[in-house]
Amino acid sequence: MNYVNKSQRKIINIEESLERFDGMQDLYDDLAKMFLTDDSYTNEQLQILLNEKKFKEACSYVHKLKGVAGTLGLEQLFDTAKEVNDYLKKYQNDTDKIDFDFLDNIVHNLFYSYLKTFNELKKLY
Repeated sequence: MNYVNKSQRKIINIEESLERFDGMQDLYDDLAKMFLTDDSYTNEQLQILLNEKKFKEACSYVHKLKGVAGTLGLEQLFDTAKEVNDYLKKYQNDTDKIDFDFLDNIVHNLFYSYLKTFNELKKLY
């Protein structure tokens, strides 16, 4: 297993993603454009789920975002989504143990990573 330091992870790693797409740049481009226009990944939607303490739904939401980020090679977004997803998954059935300060912090990091990634991807498309 190759260990990659998180600080070495790219915002967008198109080259690695194209390997998964068998070099089909058009397919990658289409999916990237779909991500940019898909409003189902808004920060507000996740915040509503968390405020309503719908942790299972929030976990599902973040899991989908993580999957899209992984598919498109959005490495930093994938990493932050994975951290939030793993935390929510760990405590979704035991919500009394959630450290809300920690959760707020990692969700803030996810929002920041999403915006940074979105803006960089938008420059390409």
